[in-house]
Amino acid sequence: MNEPLTITSDITNQCNSRCAICYLTYRDRPAKAVFMSADQFGVLARKLQPYRGTLSLSCSYEPFVHPEPEALLRQCEVMPGFEIRLNSNGIAMHERVQVALLESTVQRVIISMDAVSPALNQIIRGNNKQEQIIANVRSFMNLRCTRGQKLPLFYLRMTLHELNLSELLDLVRLAIELGVDRLDVQLLAPVAGAVMQGRPVETLLLDTSSAQVQEVFMEAQSMAAGTSLAIGLPVIRKLSQPAEHLWAEKKTPGVSREGFHILSSGKCNASVYNVDVTGAAINKGCGDIFTDSVETILSTSHRLRFPGENNVAHGSVP
Repeated sequence: MNEPLTITSDITNQCNSRCAICYLTYRDRPAKAVFMSADQFGVLARKLQPYRGTLSLSCSYEPFVHPEPEALLRQCEVMPGFEIRLNSNGIAMHERVQVALLESTVQRVIISMDAVSPALNQIIRGNNKQEQIIANVRSFMNLRCTRGQKLPLFYLRMTLHELNLSELLDLVRLAIELGVDRLDVQLLAPVAGAVMQGRPVETLLLDTSSAQVQEVFMEAQSMAAGTSLAIGLPVIRKLSQPAEHLWAEKKTPGVSREGFHILSSGKCNASVYNVDVTGAAINKGCGDIFTDSVETILSTSHRLRFPGENNVAHGSVP
């Protein structure tokens, strides 16, 4: 297969935060904890070995709540053709995890950080761990520097809306101080029924074409210029109708032109395919192909990259 694969795979179905903008916060009941074993991950890693592309070891959940993330990270070296990424909220990125990351082939770590102040972080992210998160990031960057390494690259990612626009510049300053490689700012895609400070989250969407927002964006770019911090800001455009932005939990995914995506827990959105790699039950709906092995997923995934294809794959890693 010549075209690269894009795979997003959770290694657990648990999280240690209760974000007001996350659909997991509004589930009827918590899911029974499932953790991908080192042996299960080894199966996935060996079967991906002949391929190339991007593999993200987190999608909907928090990877560092896994009891032994180091054991999984060690096996990433058998996939030299893949860029390995991790998304995290940073709460459980303790020293042993930091060392494991630096000794692994992971190439990019992305920490979600939607506020600088602990009070606003509590409102948005649902945890009181902001100082701990910042300390973990600082510790990692210092450790990477001490070891003379440039990898893994370290990014911060902010989901922007009306409540935290006032802290964007503070986050730019913090990112520069911490020495992270990049700050990416994305707009909120609200979950139906989500509420923040008594307001439906769809009412917190930003009109990025407004003079106020443009002024903040320009200052953020100016602050980052001349430093080692790269910054990515949302496209400036008029705000669409709220319904157009609504993140629908059961929305049928479209066809990806970049590769095949795997998502745990049976949730799907946009170009993410409904595959549960942890072995838990797959929700009904969302597609017309059912696969139950990595080989079948990989052998059929190439057809999902052609425009006009409407098939969506389901499956689970044995």
